Amino acid sequence: MWNLCENLGKLYREGLIDLDTLYGPGNQVGYLWIKFKPIIEMYRGTEGYSEHQYENFQYLADRLNEYHKKLYKEDHRAKIETYIKRNEF
Repeated sequence: MWNLCENLGKLYREGLIDLDTLYGPGNQVGYLWIKFKPIIEMYRGTEGYSEHQYENFQYLADRLNEYHKKLYKEDHRAKIETYIKRNEF
């Protein structure tokens, strides 16, 4: 899943796909980034992983979260983090 999100981020950066299309399913990329960010950051810089590992995934999640704020005038990251903690995913 991380590699898929990384590839979608790369496509977005290259202008081959837009935020409307990526946001359509409900910002799942942003949700996944919030969920796995601590793990990915732990891996970054360790043996076998670049310090820039999954940077396109992170970039896309940040852009989608900004897009969400623009659409709904709210930052939903705190809600998602609370949901994840409550349900212990």
